[in-house]
Amino acid sequence: MSMFKSTDKLSGLFFAAFGLFTTIVTLSTLEVGTPGDMRSGFFPLIVGVLLVAVGLAVLAKAGLSQLQDTQPAFALRPLLIVTGAVVVSGVLLLTAGLIVAIPVLVILFSTAMPRRNWPEVLLTAIAMTVLSYLIFVVGLHLRIPLLNL
Repeated sequence: MSMFKSTDKLSGLFFAAFGLFTTIVTLSTLEVGTPGDMRSGFFPLIVGVLLVAVGLAVLAKAGLSQLQDTQPAFALRPLLIVTGAVVVSGVLLLTAGLIVAIPVLVILFSTAMPRRNWPEVLLTAIAMTVLSYLIFVVGLHLRIPLLNL
């Protein structure tokens, strides 16, 4: 199968190319700074590097997997669940706090999966809540409400 008939390969190339473009433009035009002293180019640089990494990962996956001629059917239900989960958790983050928003986000996300292991979902919700607290509140010193009930 040709390189350009695979949507995974095209997606990987697009992400990698756009990430590389973003990284080059950021480094040549903006001041990046350091993690302790972030400047205007810090976030675009991180996004660019992550896009390159995602693009390379998608390319590697597409290259290693057997490509099939059939496309999977578009699933509207998971799309609506994931979008709704992000909106609900965003509202809950500001109104109920981080300790409520993150577990609700993970639990709602899990309902988009055809099969779910509830103990695993709950463990993931706890881990994501703790990691979010450590990264955003402790590490980055963001003033995010923890619990507003």
